[in-house]
Amino acid sequence: MNILIVGGSNSVMKHGYSDQLADLLDRPDMITLTGSKAQITNLSVGANSAMRGLETLKGADLDGIDLLILEYFINDLPVFSRDGAEFWLACYEGMIRYALSMNPRLRIMPLMLGRRDKQFYAIQNGMRDGMTGLAEKYDLKRVDFDQFAHPYFLPRSHGESSVAKGAAKMIRLIHNQERMVRRPIPHGVLMTRTSAAFASRALRNVREQLREAGITVFGVPIVERAAYRDIFDYGGLLRDLPRAQVSNLEKACQNANAFMGEILTTLRKAKQASETKNKGAA
Repeated sequence: MNILIVGGSNSVMKHGYSDQLADLLDRPDMITLTGSKAQITNLSVGANSAMRGLETLKGADLDGIDLLILEYFINDLPVFSRDGAEFWLACYEGMIRYALSMNPRLRIMPLMLGRRDKQFYAIQNGMRDGMTGLAEKYDLKRVDFDQFAHPYFLPRSHGESSVAKGAAKMIRLIHNQERMVRRPIPHGVLMTRTSAAFASRALRNVREQLREAGITVFGVPIVERAAYRDIFDYGGLLRDLPRAQVSNLEKACQNANAFMGEILTTLRKAKQASETKNKGAA
């Protein structure tokens, strides 16, 4: 596989995503999966936007490229703000159209990195809407790290309605990713730091809201226990903690084992359902 990266400073950053991608694709299992060792060409230049990207692409040989990664999302903020959405979209679409005219079989992946200060949120949301439109129009496989790394990612759900909304937002992101990859992504919500004595009304309301929305909620929550916090002080595994110094360690272990049991049961059911489906298709 031949990969071309065209973008800004995030694409040339030492130990950044481009270096990590090269290391990943150089692994023996990835070479076996792809059928050959990937070759990566990086033509990125720091402090540049999509306006420069078209010029860079015109100087590149796209004929033998399999995957083109475009990384201009953060650097395009000034262009989007100063010149407007229509101008920015024209610049970005110009890169896409030119690349496809040179290589119709080329797969293009817009990379949307990072999230700046709060003052940029509304601007980036507008850019995301534009990028979504381009992705649908040209069947692009965009990677939205900006949204993926949002503060709502893997929220700690412990009975607060505001956090439940964050969890619901994360679920919507997963559903969007499912549509992109055209396959289901199994997921569920785990309640953590819940009361050991009783389930509060707020917690029950959160569970009900999530279930009404069709979101799977694990039946076993992770209860608020000192033992879980003590792992960070003592290190090691839960069962390795000193019982004389950690309160309710046995109950914490029982809680963790119950949750592990539910996870294993869920995975077994999913595997059985997949095997049954495959047999039916055969």
